[in-house]
Amino acid sequence: MALSELEIKQQIILAVLDFSTHIDRYTAEEVSDKEKRELMSLALSINNLINNLSQPLQDIAKYNNGKYVAPKHNNYLRVKRSAELVFYYRSDLNTISMDLGVSLAEANQLIEVATNYICDNIPLKDYKKVPVKKKKVADAPQQQAPVPEQSKSIGCMAPLLFLIMLGAISYLMYDRFFNNHATQLTSLMNEYRTDKDLSSLSVASKTKRISINGSSSLVRIFDDYKSGFKIDNPELDLTLEKSDSSLAISELIEGKIDLASCSRIPSIAERKRAVKVSGKELVDHKMALDVVVVIVNEANPVEVISVEDLQKIFSTENVSWKYFGGKDTPVKKYSKTFHHGTVSFFRERVLYGDKFAPDVTQIYDVKQVMDFVEDDPTAISYASLSDVKDRNVKILKIATIFEEKGVSPVAYTTINGEKRMTIDKEKVRKGQYPLSRYLYLVSAGKITSNVAKFIDYMRSGSVQSQLHKYNIVSIYD
Repeated sequence: MALSELEIKQQIILAVLDFSTHIDRYTAEEVSDKEKRELMSLALSINNLINNLSQPLQDIAKYNNGKYVAPKHNNYLRVKRSAELVFYYRSDLNTISMDLGVSLAEANQLIEVATNYICDNIPLKDYKKVPVKKKKVADAPQQQAPVPEQSKSIGCMAPLLFLIMLGAISYLMYDRFFNNHATQLTSLMNEYRTDKDLSSLSVASKTKRISINGSSSLVRIFDDYKSGFKIDNPELDLTLEKSDSSLAISELIEGKIDLASCSRIPSIAERKRAVKVSGKELVDHKMALDVVVVIVNEANPVEVISVEDLQKIFSTENVSWKYFGGKDTPVKKYSKTFHHGTVSFFRERVLYGDKFAPDVTQIYDVKQVMDFVEDDPTAISYASLSDVKDRNVKILKIATIFEEKGVSPVAYTTINGEKRMTIDKEKVRKGQYPLSRYLYLVSAGKITSNVAKFIDYMRSGSVQSQLHKYNIVSIYD
């Protein structure tokens, strides 16, 4: 199947970034030191372009001495986030839509804007004089007419221009790296898709033990279904421990556990560290859909709040509720300690990577966070919906560009005079609620038979059909 122009551009960017990540895999015979330096320079340019979008607007125009094509979208931070999700995290469209809190159509538009922005600003003039091996170019598929010498960007990039731009790299790299396997991670992610039975793809385990550590959002569910798993696999010893996503990923990299329970995907730094420490790629396995809710005291008159308002509250000191529809009292802000996965998600999605204000109180135990919010009419915090179950707090609606009156991730029903809260699957699944996310199990390297059995069990219909009881959504809904 022929690639579209946008797909070609994205594959070019991914190939350059992947090469820079795995440069040590290439010998001097395959890629010379000069070629490596040139490709690393190109990768650095791409990273600088993405990072540039977090600068103040008045500084962005100064980038590269003013020789700069700005992204064709007013919200530069969203363009930056979409670029990170596509080129750093390899996220799919649905994940990007939920992460940004926009429709699939707008998410696709942001991806296109981000891709073209990078391509329009790659300094091709620095690579024009690099000779291209004619024999190898002739062998390349889908050869196109030569590109005019005056071209300053890859806005109309075609496969031949890809080879010209990467002329510093030999055809061997193109064939081995780009066509066959961009990275081991990409191949593993494709191999371990959600719709596959992982047991059929696994390698033999050396022990009868499975150790899992990490986010309580999933561990509590694993604990409830531990006995059912043991019935099917009596020979296996399952150990569960609650901590946080960052600690779990660190222990997975060090080989201390078999699976990390995470409320976020591993960062680029963590993925690089895994390869450096153990030679194994980290692979994310989607287990469920979850939402992060913003909570206040039930006496607080505020019902709806926007992401922009949340950004002001949590990144600015000494703010008052009167600016957000409440009383003229200071906002008391509470958060789980900053290394938790839920905090990382909130910081990226709401603060767009900015720091929390100094007056945000950090608390390790989410139950204590709930206690503070229940007791203090001026308090505000955020948590996984599964942590809010049966607590006397108010869940705020989140205003979006599509729904100014706010979107709630929950629905209420009354049964025998009792008001019950359930997660609104449709709003979560379609990405209408802006703080939706996936929950993951993360493995390292080729999946073992023990790990495969557990993931397959937790993704089976008998378990996934019951996840609504925990206020999370099945990956099959």
